[in-house]
Amino acid sequence: MQESSEKFDYFVCGVAGALFAYIGQNYHPQKLVFGISALEPISLLMLAASFFVGLKHLEMILVVRRINFLRLDAAEKIGGLTEALNSGPGPYYNATGPELLDRTQTQALRKQYLEKMGLLVGDREVATTKAATFYHVRNVLLFLGFLAIFLSKILQPYANAV
Repeated sequence: MQESSEKFDYFVCGVAGALFAYIGQNYHPQKLVFGISALEPISLLMLAASFFVGLKHLEMILVVRRINFLRLDAAEKIGGLTEALNSGPGPYYNATGPELLDRTQTQALRKQYLEKMGLLVGDREVATTKAATFYHVRNVLLFLGFLAIFLSKILQPYANAV
């Protein structure tokens, strides 16, 4: 599912970029006038913004994955330290370094990982919210870009008639 979602995001971002390039190569700059003729440059702006926001979405997805990795790593280390503390009075082997730890040091290290994990949960929520926001904004901008292109092509004969 993760791979399919990633491919879809790349596809949508690619469509926005390709459409921007296609419309941009045929665009002939004119004096901006409020009306139907403004739809084409507006569509270009929306497609460019959609592409940029799509890239930011992909970037946030990578941040979320990195945070998930760090969270899982901390959880694994917490589990190992908890298991060691439950096994007896010590000394305990430190999985992150070559030294042996006494009970107090092991409890302090476990506490550090628990605090780190708590911070990562908050960071993950922020990054996930940003990624979701970028996802929705990208889709809205892409739709509005399509709509502006469509309207500019459909309404073009009416602008020339006036």
